[in-house]
Formats: sequence, structure tokens, C-alpha cells
Amino acid sequence: MVNFLRHNCLELRKDPCWVHSCMFYLYTAELANAVARHGLEMHQNADDIQIYAYTTVDDAPSAVDRFAMCLTDVETWLRATPVGLD
Repeated sequence: MVNFLRHNCLELRKDPCWVHSCMFYLYTAELANAVARHGLEMHQNADDIQIYAYTTVDDAPSAVDRFAMCLTDVETWLRATPVGLD
């Protein structure tokens, strides 16, 4: 994660809002770790975060269970931070 941030923050310096962008990635790093613990994927773009899973039909029930557990962790993270849902 640190290497990712170093590379992307250097690239974002071309953007006047680079500080805000880097802070967003740092602020949501704990969330990314929680999502990864459940074997799910997370995509971040601007102020949008999407959580998803790749699965087969046979593994769909397991993926749904992992997603439900992940949402519980996301709720815990949201309650501990001033970030809101929209």
C-alpha cells in the first residue's frame, strides 16, 4: 500500500487537489484492508468506493456470506469515522 501511495501521490501532484486525493487514499486504507480480509475487491475513484467479488455459480453462497460479513465491517468502520454514505 505504501508503494502504491508513493507512486500515485507523486503523480497526483500535477493536480491542484493532490493533497485531498492522497488523504482520501490514506483515510480509506483501513477500509481496503477490511475488504481484502474477506477476499473481496474494492475500487476507489474520486469519492466513490465500490466493493465487489468475483465468483463462480457454485461458490455464490460463500461469496454472499463473505459480502455480508464485509458489510458488517464496513458499517463498523463508518461508525468510527466521520465519513458518510450517499
